[in-house]
Amino acid sequence: GLVLVAPAMGFSDRLWGLLDTAQQRTMLGGGAARVDAEMIDCDTAARTPAEIKISFFREARKLAPPVVKGTIPVTCAVRILHGSRDKVVPLESSLQLLRKLESADVTLTVLKGAEHRLSRPEELDQLSAALLQLWEQVGEQ
Repeated sequence: GLVLVAPAMGFSDRLWGLLDTAQQRTMLGGGAARVDAEMIDCDTAARTPAEIKISFFREARKLAPPVVKGTIPVTCAVRILHGSRDKVVPLESSLQLLRKLESADVTLTVLKGAEHRLSRPEELDQLSAALLQLWEQVGEQ
């Protein structure tokens, strides 16, 4: 089974599309572009602009799952948790993944008021519960 937290399907492509042409050119030329920290950093205390380079996008592409047309051939049980106030990865990303997975056993849990990190005790309890439930379910099979 899989437990996913705010899966970032197409994150780097989405972020690249949010940059203006000048920012893109700066990075393609080897420089750093300044962006709102909220776009890439889940630390809500980060209020200063962040700098990113083209290497960020290159590494993100290496780590990203391939973009799949149609369904994704995952048939195991999947649990997805996503914060309703996540500004780093939009909730729509989890909804798209839910629709694409072939598995009939997919649950999306939206944690009201939670941000990207899911670091508050009650959010960690939800994550633990999802892991334990899936562990027990897989153990029965």
